[in-house]
Amino acid sequence: MDYEAETLHLYLGRLTERYLLDFHALWSSEENLKWSVRPPMKTLEQSSDWMKQAFSVENPNLDKFAIIIKPQFDAFHTEERGTQPRMIGICGTLGEGAEIMYMLDHHYWRKGYATEALNSLVGPEGTFWKFPNRKHIKTLTAHIDADNLASIKTIAKVGGREGERQVKCYSLARDRSEDGMVPKEKLRDMSIGTASPVPQLILLATVNLTLPRTEIIKHSGPSHSMAHLTPNNLESATSITSLVIVSQDPEALQHQQDNEASVLYILIHFTTCPNCRAPCQRAGGTNQMKCICNHQFDYSCGHSLDPTREASCRKCRQYETFIQFADIFTEAMTPPGPESQARKHLIRGLKDSD
Repeated sequence: MDYEAETLHLYLGRLTERYLLDFHALWSSEENLKWSVRPPMKTLEQSSDWMKQAFSVENPNLDKFAIIIKPQFDAFHTEERGTQPRMIGICGTLGEGAEIMYMLDHHYWRKGYATEALNSLVGPEGTFWKFPNRKHIKTLTAHIDADNLASIKTIAKVGGREGERQVKCYSLARDRSEDGMVPKEKLRDMSIGTASPVPQLILLATVNLTLPRTEIIKHSGPSHSMAHLTPNNLESATSITSLVIVSQDPEALQHQQDNEASVLYILIHFTTCPNCRAPCQRAGGTNQMKCICNHQFDYSCGHSLDPTREASCRKCRQYETFIQFADIFTEAMTPPGPESQARKHLIRGLKDSD
């Protein structure tokens, strides 16, 4: 039988009705659907209808794969199944093919199978990025319940990066009453992660500050989302890290606004207001932070923003300090050679682009 991908323990195959019984076992279990917005299926007919509606091969906006365990690794394999391998989960995409979805039978949790399947599909060398009709997609997102730490870790293991958190924005099926209503106190937070086919290499880990903690933040956004180091914002910064996003595609070096561009940058993260030192939190805009005194500023550079606009700072794109740090990092951490020169050329090009 032909499969889309094969790993040590698993196959990924197109989801078809030949897997209906395993599909029903997956979607009729309350434990399997612990983190799902859909209630369990009650009958095989319901599962069949759901498969045809949401996972049909005729739906061009979805990529649907059965996660199939090889019989020799299946602790629950029975003689009745013979050589027929079992479908233990599903993975793929939703919407217009830009959101990751996956679920696994709870009997196979904590064995590394979800990570193995997702890495084969959407990891840096995953099958998904090679589909001709998906070449326009540069980044995938994963919407995960903020309390589902195992799933968040799984996404991280396949190269995903944690993004924003949406507060009290959705509900699980188990929290709804019979009439479908959900009490406000049961609305849940959602963590949004991202994954891309860009291999990553962390260079200089941390610039030491006099603050109590530092952290490494991975990000592969376009070059205009870079944060910059200035002498005035060190006091409020909680972390400074540097990251080089290395692309194997030489053409990516020519496209500074592409997720595949190779960019070295400093990331600064604020938890206190640069103006009054009061605690702050994310505001409405992508890069906006706001404190209790209603000062509003860009979280990456600390510059004040107009409270009436949801925009990030545009007046501090480049600083000589940033360029100096970029040169130091590149010289210290990158072996000499054409690749090093290409990175330095790009960094210098960013300075001149404004």
